Amino acid sequence: MEILKIDDLKPNSSLNKTENWDSLNHLIIMSRLENEFNVKFTAKDIEQLISFENIYNKLKELLGNE
Repeated sequence: MEILKIDDLKPNSSLNKTENWDSLNHLIIMSRLENEFNVKFTAKDIEQLISFENIYNKLKELLGNE
């Protein structure tokens, strides 16, 4: 992911385990996903969605691809 300057995200990649994934980059990631997929995350979503797997699953839910 370009924002985090890493080439390989894994399902367990997360805010606490991935280098460069800090709170500022987390907000940037969430904002870019909102723009790219035309979705809106709640403040609670942004606070709780701290792993790639959880973000992916929430995007599927918001896009109707559960």
